[in-house]
Amino acid sequence: MLRRVPITRVVDVTPLDYLGLPSWVAVTPLAKDLTTHAGKGLTHRAARLSAVMEAIERCCAEDLPASTEVRRASFEELRESAGDAVLNLEDCDLPFRSVYRPDRACSWMMAFDLIQRQHVWVPVDLVITPGSDGIYPGPHTNGLASGNTYTEAALHALCEVIERDTVAQYEFCDEVAESDDHDVPQCQMIDLDTIPGELQEWRDRITRAGLRLAIGELINSTAVSTFAAGILDPAFPSLHGAAERRFAGWGTDLDPRRAVLRAVTEAVQSRVVTMQGARDTFEGGQSIDRTWTLQRLADFYYPRDLHPFDAARSSSSGDLLRDLEEVCERLAGAGFTRCIVADLTRSDLQVPVVRIIVPGMSGPATCGERPSWRQLRHLL
Repeated sequence: MLRRVPITRVVDVTPLDYLGLPSWVAVTPLAKDLTTHAGKGLTHRAARLSAVMEAIERCCAEDLPASTEVRRASFEELRESAGDAVLNLEDCDLPFRSVYRPDRACSWMMAFDLIQRQHVWVPVDLVITPGSDGIYPGPHTNGLASGNTYTEAALHALCEVIERDTVAQYEFCDEVAESDDHDVPQCQMIDLDTIPGELQEWRDRITRAGLRLAIGELINSTAVSTFAAGILDPAFPSLHGAAERRFAGWGTDLDPRRAVLRAVTEAVQSRVVTMQGARDTFEGGQSIDRTWTLQRLADFYYPRDLHPFDAARSSSSGDLLRDLEEVCERLAGAGFTRCIVADLTRSDLQVPVVRIIVPGMSGPATCGERPSWRQLRHLL
């Protein structure tokens, strides 16, 4: 199956980091954008499989399945024939570079709305990556996921959308908020002595190496557990010699244990991938000159108030379909009216791959380039 993707190499990059924690990458040299895909997990087997699945979902998202019906029309034209069964892009936060206009023709495909329980037309550019109509220029992977079943893929994708929306709120406030803003989202820092046993060995390795690990729970409107993990390295090698550098990871799940495991393994993965050089922008500085931002950063890595990790808070039923329904209900309860899933599964691979779109949620396009209303409201 790897040849059909095609994945030419699956490499163990763990030895690059003296921490020795499992990290793998899968290489897809014919991909349209990113050619190296990192995997994370508590074991080498899990990290290797994660890398392969990352590569599969990314490559599947480059084009629609051959059987997909595509219509070429403007939003206004399609709205006349399909009524409300068309996604209104005014509800989405598009990049500034987007060429979208309601009267401009683009390609549309049929997807399914999990909240409204109806089929709905969505622009192809919001589903594939990179897009071809200029609606969403450049690569974008938010809400893209694979799984053993369509339900599992959809649940993973939806959790990622919630995670990135939550992180977008915090990062925006870190960058522009001030101490007298009252609606700044809060992060509850976790006592590392209470984290799941599987992570204790990882915590010990990180601290013995002279690095600092911090974990915080990011409170969000959907009440789906979201955790941030950070690794602070005081002497990471760079072009200009040893320098302080931070590596972050996030995780979202109805089960807090799974969410925090993903956050920590992703932070470690971020560090190793940077060492590997698979992201050619990492040499950019992390300098900060805002007092409020520095204070928020200090509060994260050197917290004064700690909270115990509470695994008993899990809302996961153990059934993927019921969990997906639960997350959709929480979305609706938070005021979101659509949760759209589009199928990207390639027939020659038969690995379920989907894209989830939740109009109104913040994502990569709103970070730095175009703040969304959900972010700006924190300043009002």
